[in-house]
Amino acid sequence: IDLPAGEAVNSVAYSPDGRSISAGLWNGSMNVYTQDYRGNWDPDNYITLPLGSVGVSIAYSPDGRSIAAGLENGNVMVYI
Repeated sequence: IDLPAGEAVNSVAYSPDGRSISAGLWNGSMNVYTQDYRGNWDPDNYITLPLGSVGVSIAYSPDGRSIAAGLENGNVMVYI
């Protein structure tokens, strides 16, 4: 699959169920891509979340409901 981010990607994480991919971008945001109901990846099916700094690392919670991003500025951003 090719999921264009429109920006340099610094980190990537798969959700535990494999239905989402999050990409930390150099512009200080994170794109979260999700599969459609058929399990197909659509490069236009994503949301962009602000991080405020470059996402150096990304991880999903074990249940896949939260995403944590370690940031270049030393902070951690958690989306629930």
